[in-house]
Amino acid sequence: AVVSTQSGHYGRDFRSCYPLMKDSLGSRSFIISADFSENLLIPLYKEPQSLHWSKKMVSIHCSVVKEGDNKSYYGHISDDVTHDQLFVNSVMISTIQAEIKSFADTILIQSDNCASQYKSAESFYDLQNLSNNFGRRVIRVYGVAGHGKSEVDSVGGTLKIAVRRAVSCGSYFEKSSDIVSFLSSKFGGTKFNLEEVETVDLNRARLESNMQRYETVRGSSKFQVIVFKPAMETFRACNFLCFCVQCSFEYGSCANFKKFKVNVSPSLASDIIVPSELLDTAEVETVINLSETICFAKDLTGNVYLTYVIK
Repeated sequence: AVVSTQSGHYGRDFRSCYPLMKDSLGSRSFIISADFSENLLIPLYKEPQSLHWSKKMVSIHCSVVKEGDNKSYYGHISDDVTHDQLFVNSVMISTIQAEIKSFADTILIQSDNCASQYKSAESFYDLQNLSNNFGRRVIRVYGVAGHGKSEVDSVGGTLKIAVRRAVSCGSYFEKSSDIVSFLSSKFGGTKFNLEEVETVDLNRARLESNMQRYETVRGSSKFQVIVFKPAMETFRACNFLCFCVQCSFEYGSCANFKKFKVNVSPSLASDIIVPSELLDTAEVETVINLSETICFAKDLTGNVYLTYVIK
């Protein structure tokens, strides 16, 4: 049997194949459904008219973790509003570290197929590293955007409503850490888990990422499910969810899955953009593990590039 969730009824279709997926993976697995919520424009109580167009935004990435019949909910909130795969990778590491059990041998991650956030050569590289670092098989399932129709969307809605109600009662939030502190106290003792994602940590990761080039994986736009295994240089991908007899014994082992590899090479120094927050030379040297002096140059738009290293 094969199931495709590339239709417009993504939420319904994935729910219909969820029991099949659980049966294929067995009891030693857990499933993470993830998506970015729409950025929260922090409201102000009795807002002056002059501030209407200058309110601060924060990012909210939401996850629902399912293990058997148990569920837990995660909200990762940040002042950084760049929704890229490095933000997602930071969130996934944090969520898996909190949820993984010693008996679990499989992690299934399910989301839409947004290329900049979830589906690119660099995100495949990150997923292979997740599999290696946690020593578990990682199965990545992609579908179309749910647009408010999936369970994970309710997490973002719940958090935003809580913030807006607090503001209507006179509370004030200046930045993401204030929101995380408030929501943690409000939802403490429940299945909701709130964490802040630091902008400086994301910028360090972006600088490290800029040091490498990730070659495009041909045909990846059609991938619907990918299987990563620890200590492997290749991964297996299929353009539909497969539930054949062979996959019921070892998911991803049948002929419907093809082998692929992410080829990584060093970037040219002139291509490396250094985030403005990391322009302190000592900070940058720590990030990329160099002891040499690093020189920078700005282009006409103000972007700062690593130009060369003096040994």
